[in-house]
Amino acid sequence: MKKYLLSFLVVILMSSGVLHCKAAGADTSVFRDLRFGLFIHYGLYAQLGGRWQGQTMDYIGEWVQSKYRIPNAVYSKLASQFNPQEFDADEWAREAKDAGMEYVVLTTKHHEGFAMFASKASDYNIVDATPFGRDLFGELAAACRRHGLKVGLYYSQCLDWHEKDAADDVSRRGTNKGMDWGNSWDWPDASQKDIHRYWKAKVYPQLKELLTNYGEIFYIWFDTPQSITAEDARELKEYVRSLQPNVLVNSRIGFEYGDVGSLGDNQMTAGKSDYALESPMTLNDTWGFKYDDHNWKTGYEVACHLSQTIACNANLLLNIGPRADGRFPDAASDVLAELGAWRRATGFAIYGVQANPFPSPFNWGWCMVAPGNVLQLTVKREWNDDIVLGGIRNKIRSCSHEYGVKDGMLVVKLPAQDTSMPRVVRIGLEGAPDIEQLPMPQDGVLSLQPVLGEVCRLTADGREERVTSVAPDRAAKSGCCLTQRGAFTAWHHEGDKVSWKVRFPAEGEYKVVVRTESWVHGKEWKEDRKVELTIGEGKLYGNLGKDVLLPSSNIYEKVESVLGVVKVPAGEVTLSLKTISATSDAQNHDLTLLRLEKVR
Repeated sequence: MKKYLLSFLVVILMSSGVLHCKAAGADTSVFRDLRFGLFIHYGLYAQLGGRWQGQTMDYIGEWVQSKYRIPNAVYSKLASQFNPQEFDADEWAREAKDAGMEYVVLTTKHHEGFAMFASKASDYNIVDATPFGRDLFGELAAACRRHGLKVGLYYSQCLDWHEKDAADDVSRRGTNKGMDWGNSWDWPDASQKDIHRYWKAKVYPQLKELLTNYGEIFYIWFDTPQSITAEDARELKEYVRSLQPNVLVNSRIGFEYGDVGSLGDNQMTAGKSDYALESPMTLNDTWGFKYDDHNWKTGYEVACHLSQTIACNANLLLNIGPRADGRFPDAASDVLAELGAWRRATGFAIYGVQANPFPSPFNWGWCMVAPGNVLQLTVKREWNDDIVLGGIRNKIRSCSHEYGVKDGMLVVKLPAQDTSMPRVVRIGLEGAPDIEQLPMPQDGVLSLQPVLGEVCRLTADGREERVTSVAPDRAAKSGCCLTQRGAFTAWHHEGDKVSWKVRFPAEGEYKVVVRTESWVHGKEWKEDRKVELTIGEGKLYGNLGKDVLLPSSNIYEKVESVLGVVKVPAGEVTLSLKTISATSDAQNHDLTLLRLEKVR
């Protein structure tokens, strides 16, 4: 049982979450300048579109072979019908560039094992096995370079349902929404499988092809590192670097050997990070094309997600699953076009934009620093008041909107909302942003992210001990700590707390709201956590309940709990949130935000 639990935890951490990146000397500065990329999930699964023999799957489209346990003898025949005659590499690249994207990542081989490039290592590829007969990845890579986009690729290094020896952890069978991770339907006897045989015969040769035949590759997106050792991951990293010394790899290579931390699927950042991070997000609920998934995000939602991601110093990798004929779904193209029009109309900058320089986030939207010492504000469309900013020490040299200064606060006047997209305010500063770093209420709201605080836990003898470690996201550590994306995790032991030093301009009463998020992919948030809020000499006790369920794509459930109202003193004060008790059900919570809203 202990071995099973350990295996389960390792796979959960590595298959869809951040692992701390311990690669030395990797230059991620260019990656962080790019900020916005296009992910493309494309393969034979696009032909089925989530349907099989009159059934419609309730999961992501690219997992259709595993969902219905389709034998390779049957599934591989899809290749003889795959003919995306409407595919236009320049159109794909143009749509990405117009939307403001700076890099593109294509699934060169997903879990189905089919290669979307010319491969001599396996004839199960788009050139040799289909009537299309063209090197789709080669055409897309060339088009990306013509349009000024950097080229990245996705490669499933462990899961490959077309290969007998690929990963198939028996202890993990049935654990992915009832599906098996490896191919257990064609080859049920896992004891006869040798993943190193598969790596030698297919993975290493195909990676050599990809890193030799297609020019400079900026970024490799690995996935689901199952049935391998840390030594395997290290050797794979060394191998790809021997072929292209500057190529970056994501954390899903396994065992902390990535250069770029990949958040979980559709998982957002929780605070500013010092790590190179990327949030992979799909435009609807699937990654590969699915006929029956019409739950499309709007241009407004994507603009907000992009703003939040950049403000937290991370990249957004937005996914589209093209149709079998090679076209992007119309709804996806419409969103990209809307983003591009918004970007051009407002002057919203993406490339080289830096994180929020203020010590805390804002209720009205997001702030970041655009090139030229410009504060770039993205304002939510439901916000109809003025923007009030405190703590700016710079002189203001320009502003895209009418502004003034009142009681030392910058006040920006906003006209009535006249668009469905976010408003963008650009404030030019004299010199680099010089911002007061002690958090204070902005517009009557004080929002505190855990990454800005100090984490402590109780030792066995009852002393408070400061915790300075940073964990991979969703890591079940023996004690509380911060994650790379800025959340406070594993704080279920009595005395686990996070504290902040803050400043209030005057005494008053504030409503306390606690935002938490489930850290396990697809696991329901459950209450039963008692906490204590301390502010100066005052204390507030309460249980975290599901008072508000926030939108979260049903992946990482996000909840806001109203703790009560607390009286705060004027001036500088220490504020802390501490666990009193938590059941095993409530241990799933990550703290992502503490918000105080002035009521009087």
